[in-house]
Amino acid sequence: MHLVFCNVVPLLWQLFSGEHGVLETSPESYIFPTSTVPMIGCEIVAGRATVPLAQARSLRDINVHWRSYKTADGLFFLLRVGEVVLADRVPEEFVQMCIHLCRAGRLLFRPSGLTEDDLGKVEGSTKNFCADFYKYVYGGQPERLGLCR
Repeated sequence: MHLVFCNVVPLLWQLFSGEHGVLETSPESYIFPTSTVPMIGCEIVAGRATVPLAQARSLRDINVHWRSYKTADGLFFLLRVGEVVLADRVPEEFVQMCIHLCRAGRLLFRPSGLTEDDLGKVEGSTKNFCADFYKYVYGGQPERLGLCR
């Protein structure tokens, strides 16, 4: 759980927000425009009023607080917010990549537990996420090996 929510989710945010740095001479297609990152933070904070109090702490401005996001914050971002803030802001292949991770997380971290069928779906979604990440982000380039967590 901590591997995903304290390692992978923050890395994805760093990549999409441009905090990780551009690894080539031209900007990556998945990096949000500079004006979009504060707008996303404001949208997340604005959603606090619609979320139960127990989860509202996880709706801090990600633009300001992403370095101090805890596991619960990463969980809420991945399962409830991530797909929404990515849609129509990055190319579709990156949205789909994150949707695979979201699907696996929704099954893994639901209170009712896993069936054997669910575990197969988690495995498939996780494999799809990894395949897409390696294809679109890592791209087989040795200088990007640090992105593979």
